[in-house]
Amino acid sequence: MICADLWNPALVHVSLLARPTVLCAPINSGIVSEDFSNERNWALNVSFYAMTYDTPVIMANRHGSEGDSHFWGGSRIQGPRGDILTEAGDTDTLVHADLSRTEIARARFELPSLRDADTPLVRELMAGYR
Repeated sequence: MICADLWNPALVHVSLLARPTVLCAPINSGIVSEDFSNERNWALNVSFYAMTYDTPVIMANRHGSEGDSHFWGGSRIQGPRGDILTEAGDTDTLVHADLSRTEIARARFELPSLRDADTPLVRELMAGYR
């Protein structure tokens, strides 16, 4: 998934049906306005997907200014339960975290939403849109 792809729940859902070990999310998100917090909304977005699909999310965003645009940084790694393992904040920095396949498997066992995501109902509903 690249940037705006993560704002389309159907794309993320279909991508995660393959049960990847991690979801990588390179984004190019600048500050839109004082009334819309990209920083807060991206944090909510990747936390939701990590927790809902029991899949760690690695989100990398630009930081700094280019012309009139300011890119807020905020790169982060979320664990398979949606917890923040590390985050950059508003700085140029490299983030890293250890991910455990055992922890991912445990999270997927405890909250089986990913296991149960490919249901006949989803297939039936999707068939109606083709």
